[in-house]
Amino acid sequence: MPRYVCVQEFVIPAEHGGACRVNKGQILRIHQIGGQQAADCAFFNADDAKEHFGNCAGRCSTKLLAARDNRTGVRSCQENLAEALAPFGIDGDDIGDVFNAFMNVDFHNDGGFTIKVPNNKASDYLDLRAEMNIIAAVSACPNRTGPVNNFATKPLGIKVFDVVPD
Repeated sequence: MPRYVCVQEFVIPAEHGGACRVNKGQILRIHQIGGQQAADCAFFNADDAKEHFGNCAGRCSTKLLAARDNRTGVRSCQENLAEALAPFGIDGDDIGDVFNAFMNVDFHNDGGFTIKVPNNKASDYLDLRAEMNIIAAVSACPNRTGPVNNFATKPLGIKVFDVVPD
């Protein structure tokens, strides 16, 4: 049975983003610190950032929040991801679709959806194995006015593991 050896660890503060390199075969763990915190994640090929993960999921941006909710001067997942990716030379305009982690969404037959209070708790986690060298960016969703984070934002933990065979 293989074992995991942590080679990198950091905390993404509530309402902010973070990014790191994850090499092929390593495990990226996104874990709940306080529970009920959604994350928007963007993944890029570390050797060619023009190649990125896409699954047709969206995220908030300052423009969306202003147009939809008349909210200005607040953080958003788009800007969190752009800030986190900048040290890797990846521009915010290069971010395509994102992977929404820990969200609780009901999808309707008419194509609509309802975002509900998350059902995750502190210490829950998601492990993702890198199939190529990647740059992973994660936003601790800054929405505190809706159910996506149960009306309060919390930090998220990040760990990167080497998988060591026994």
